[in-house]
Amino acid sequence: MYRKLKSVVRSKSFSAFTSALLAIFLGLLIGFIVMVIAKPERAAAAFQKILFYGFTDPGNVFYFATPILMTGLAVGFAFKMGLFNIGASGQYTMGMFFAMYVGFHFGLSSGLHWIVCVLAGMIGGMLGA
Repeated sequence: MYRKLKSVVRSKSFSAFTSALLAIFLGLLIGFIVMVIAKPERAAAAFQKILFYGFTDPGNVFYFATPILMTGLAVGFAFKMGLFNIGASGQYTMGMFFAMYVGFHFGLSSGLHWIVCVLAGMIGGMLGA
């Protein structure tokens, strides 16, 4: 039992998991310290909202998390291919702008409209690169 636990603790995946948890914990702690320094009377309420707001309104969380998830996937894919991309958020923003512009300002048939929007988003992302 002890030997198996020792091998789990020394594994690379356990190290990655604990480092991610430590980064989250330290980020929350430093954020709370900054909130206490900035506005001590509102720090506890704001920290409580940070911790528990996602459970009360998951739709809003997904709405704001989608661009972050998409750029993270794009950077991860590029990194796996041996490339380094630090402009993914700008590329996502440009692609999103182009797709939305075409979506709102061009009146095309419904079967063709989404294809043109996707192509416009791809062109906007390429221009952002």
